Amino acid sequence: MTTKTVPGFQNPSLSTTPFPSSTTTTTTTSIKNDTTSPSPTPSLLQDLKLALQKSIKPILTHILQKYIFVAIGTILMLLLLYATNEIIRQTTINFPASVCLMLLLFALLSTNSWIFGEDKTQFYILRFLDIPCGFSLRWMNIYFTPPFVTLVLADKISVKEAFIIAAVFLVGYIFSFGFMAYFVWILQIVLGTYDHDKQQADAEAQAQAARNGGVGKDSSDGSETDVDVNIEKNPRVNKTRDLQYWNG
Repeated sequence: MTTKTVPGFQNPSLSTTPFPSSTTTTTTTSIKNDTTSPSPTPSLLQDLKLALQKSIKPILTHILQKYIFVAIGTILMLLLLYATNEIIRQTTINFPASVCLMLLLFALLSTNSWIFGEDKTQFYILRFLDIPCGFSLRWMNIYFTPPFVTLVLADKISVKEAFIIAAVFLVGYIFSFGFMAYFVWILQIVLGTYDHDKQQADAEAQAQAARNGGVGKDSSDGSETDVDVNIEKNPRVNKTRDLQYWNG
């Protein structure tokens, strides 16, 4: 038996597709032709511009800050040190200019912070001082290299002189440590930043705990001790706890 096939149609017994093949091919071709891809040129240029901004801008900012601002600020600080040294030489006092300038800068910052506040001092003074001073502080070890290199060429010292130098450093450290502690404490009292109530409340709580043998609950029955009751009744202790809670 001979089977005749009509052009443009498939045999229903051989395929489950009820539509003509020529129609399907024409529809698929028209869909492909209607789909147009956008030009990649504008997007590529935008991405290239954004990449250049994100890569070159931080590099330029770093070079500007580290190699221009730091250099200019360091030169200005050296000029200020030289001027201070020349002023000291006009007097009969033999005092290092660096220490003198450090004390003057400390007094200036403390006074400005007391009068105008820490925020304005940070915004108008400290952020500019940090450019040369921060660099010098981070690379302070470089400044000690020349004396250490030439140390082998110096005259030898005796054992007695070595112990004298060590004693001077030790006594000087202890004296400066105690002096700075009391100096900061006096400054806090003068400026009104020292919390007397907190210190007195802590001292009273510690004294009560020492007299009663500890603070906390009794381990036998879980009841509160007399120390807990006395501390809870102390308004200064409660105020201190509230301040510690809100201050984190």
